[in-house]
Amino acid sequence: MRRETEEGKFSMKKIMPSLREKNRYIAYTIKTSKALNEKNAKKAMYDEIVRKLGELEAAKASLLILDDFKEGKGIIKVNNKYKDKVISALMLINELEGSNVNIETQGVSGTIKKLRRKFTN
Repeated sequence: MRRETEEGKFSMKKIMPSLREKNRYIAYTIKTSKALNEKNAKKAMYDEIVRKLGELEAAKASLLILDDFKEGKGIIKVNNKYKDKVISALMLINELEGSNVNIETQGVSGTIKKLRRKFTN
């Protein structure tokens, strides 16, 4: 809905917090014998998750792999309703960039700040 301001301009009405999508942040660790290229690993991981969930489910999950990938650790932003499906898809990934990998979920949080404090020290 649009509403008019004092200057005669229109602005969007804010969405109530109860109607907004809730996000969860998943901390993960990639364990592998070979060093992985950060950019290629994130792309391959995203493609594998989409392949395992399907394009529609991945779109509904609002999947986003954040740029916090360091030393095999990273954060994924996902819709609250799809966090369990994304965690399951992560566990099913066995290979990235031609090398065997094991992706472990370290934890889940509602805010990035708490997640970083707990898991990515």
